[in-house]
Amino acid sequence: MQRSRGPESAYDYNRAAELFHYCIAELAGNSLFPEIFDLIRGLRRQAESLFQNRSARCMRVLGQQHQHIFDTIAAGNEAGADRATRPHRKFAANAIHVKP
Repeated sequence: MQRSRGPESAYDYNRAAELFHYCIAELAGNSLFPEIFDLIRGLRRQAESLFQNRSARCMRVLGQQHQHIFDTIAAGNEAGADRATRPHRKFAANAIHVKP
């Protein structure tokens, strides 16, 4: 979580974010989801130039959102985690200029 909240570079942020999302996929308990995530991760790495240009502010906001999502999951708050992912998905999509 620390690397996601205070990355030294876009590369560091991308690796921390990738690990964060993968861990959530594994914790979800859906055996198919990690496989799908691996495919998405491959596509994401191919398009990494889109993510390398994120500003420090953008990475900080995304890191804070990750922390909030993590906290709700750790508290066992499924509905809260679902609510926390909505603005995260929208913000992330806007950061790379795609519709969620």
